[in-house]
Amino acid sequence: MRLFGYDGLLPAVVLLVPAALTITIRKGFFIEFTAVVLPIIAYLIRGTLGLRNIKANVCSKPFKVLQGMSLFLGLIALLLVDAFLILSWSLPANALSQRDYEITALIYGCYLVLMALASFPGFAK
Repeated sequence: MRLFGYDGLLPAVVLLVPAALTITIRKGFFIEFTAVVLPIIAYLIRGTLGLRNIKANVCSKPFKVLQGMSLFLGLIALLLVDAFLILSWSLPANALSQRDYEITALIYGCYLVLMALASFPGFAK
């Protein structure tokens, strides 16, 4: 549930801020600023929560190391997806092709798979 409830919706929440900015303020500096700042904030929040969850998991030490690496790689994918989605608001209409969105969806899928591995709670003893 955590995977789809939190990790699945985090990029959508990050995308809502530039959408609101585009509606209320003209495109420009604020979109580029949020494309840099929001993904970093999301990265730090998700990384902190992820490390806390990994520490509390009932898994072996080597598996927790694997989870940590998975979390790190997944967060890199999250940064890419968030930055792309935010910057897409500032581009002219039809500037992005269908292929751009397909690659973004693929990276997002990799993010979800990596977060599923990172958030595996282990088996109760």
